[in-house]
Amino acid sequence: MKFKRLPLGILTLATAAGLTWSIAGFAVQNEGVAALEAGPALSLADYATTESEVGPDAMKMASNIQRSMLATLAGRDASDPLVGQLAACWAEGSDPTVMGAFEDLLGGKDDVHSFQFSDGSRWSNTATDGFGLGQGDPTNITWSFIPDGTFIAGYIGEPGSNSSVIAFLDGVFGAGPGGADLTLRPWFTYFQQIFDNWASFTGLRYVYEPNDDGAAFVNTSGSLGVRGDVRIGGHLIDGASGVLAYNFFPNTGDMVLDTGDGALFGNAFQSFRAFRNVLAHEHGHGIG
Repeated sequence: MKFKRLPLGILTLATAAGLTWSIAGFAVQNEGVAALEAGPALSLADYATTESEVGPDAMKMASNIQRSMLATLAGRDASDPLVGQLAACWAEGSDPTVMGAFEDLLGGKDDVHSFQFSDGSRWSNTATDGFGLGQGDPTNITWSFIPDGTFIAGYIGEPGSNSSVIAFLDGVFGAGPGGADLTLRPWFTYFQQIFDNWASFTGLRYVYEPNDDGAAFVNTSGSLGVRGDVRIGGHLIDGASGVLAYNFFPNTGDMVLDTGDGALFGNAFQSFRAFRNVLAHEHGHGIG
């Protein structure tokens, strides 16, 4: 099986040549990234089984951890309710055959040309508006950050682990005064900007929910004063480059950042444009 197309919903990001950046506080994080990227090699049997699903080219170009992720996805039950419910964002230079293999296993393969689109899912219920929302109805979407320590399963085949998104972002951008009020963090403004931008393009209304009770992630509905409709977390996915983030479609909308991509996210070029582009692109999937 060969994959010749770039998967729908995938974003690749270029970083400007010659730029340097400085990121502090990643000694422990980097050890985790290195261990993840090295990963356990697949057994010959698992390698052969996965190769039969995705083709030899994808297996040749994938990293060890990506091969393990592909093996996990290939062995997933087709009736899994999350099949076809998320999209991934990839770094510039990622191999098209690897991206295509992931997209097909995630349930995104289709036979239409890339210039043909049909309406996908939209928000039909939110914490503010309740149930029964339809096309054109005014819609209010709340958003929150899950607490560090909230478990994130391996939704694209990566190892499940606890979210560390707040500590990660503090390490990349600084923690400001710290404390429970995340709006005072230097990085908060980049999230606010992308939601404000999407509001201006779509007519949706976004409201930051300062609370998140750490309820099961994903598929736990938003609740005013408790957690957002859209919830943001992060853990190690596949290390530097490769998958940068992934996002669920409505009525979930949750976002997972790869905490192994601190170098790219911390690139200050054009006010952290690469990071803002990832956030904006991924939430586009969260709109529907």
